[in-house]
Amino acid sequence: MNDNSIFIDSKKNIVQKIFKKNQSIEIQIWKDKLMNLPLGDHFILPGIIQSNNNRIILQMSLCKQSAYDLFQKKDQYALEKKMIHDIQKALLFLNKNGIVHGDIHFKNILFDNNHFYLIDFGLAKHLDYLQNIYDKQLYELYIWSKEDIFRLITLVVFRKNQRLCIKNNNYKNIRKKWVDWFTKHSQDWIFMKQHLYKSFDFSNKIDFSYCLGYFFSKILTTSKRLSPKNGIYQYDILTKLFLERLFLYTSVFFPEIIGLDLSKKKQNLYIRVIQNISIQNDNKNNKNNLYQS
Repeated sequence: MNDNSIFIDSKKNIVQKIFKKNQSIEIQIWKDKLMNLPLGDHFILPGIIQSNNNRIILQMSLCKQSAYDLFQKKDQYALEKKMIHDIQKALLFLNKNGIVHGDIHFKNILFDNNHFYLIDFGLAKHLDYLQNIYDKQLYELYIWSKEDIFRLITLVVFRKNQRLCIKNNNYKNIRKKWVDWFTKHSQDWIFMKQHLYKSFDFSNKIDFSYCLGYFFSKILTTSKRLSPKNGIYQYDILTKLFLERLFLYTSVFFPEIIGLDLSKKKQNLYIRVIQNISIQNDNKNNKNNLYQS
């Protein structure tokens, strides 16, 4: 038996995930964190069974299908809207309680009884289980930036256009497209900076706000340095977050920049999701937006 095995019993309508005892963050997250919270209908509540052979079994009800299988058969706007609604609520709940899921993809989203559920906490992070200072910094930035939620949006936006996604953090070509577009459409760049700024909560984060200002001053140039100081891990991760967020935002607001085939109906849906997060952050940020021009 492997250290991490999955067994499905269709007759009993259950699925079991088997772990080696005391060696799974997923068991710790469930036992110490999630089961002590009012989970509502965000997740499928598992049972935890102690076995006699130094193993722990995580057992839950078997759902009908994953979002991956569902969208292979059906490509309905209503289903996509429902999935975003349900999983965003789950991710906001996790974020509020200091948990990073860290593995957002369609096979980790299940659909049953007209509801979408988030599963698989094998790569989840909580501050209580982190020892390395770099892991703690990464975790804190992911919680602060609501990274799980934006990865969900990115997943949905590029579901049929994965070829357009950035590979290996190579932004060279897309930066050229940004320069071409925003040089010709200067008001679009002002608009973009405003929205990107609002996608983060900069209250009590003056140094992060400074990093974004530096990023804005360099991204439309040929400069390879987008961080105010090289070699600082936190700044490097921030810069990566800014790049990913800018790529998502320009793709949603101006899909023609990268040739993204996006219906007006879906574009409006993604914009509403983005703007709802921006409104929440805008209420926390300083009233003076530094990036209006």
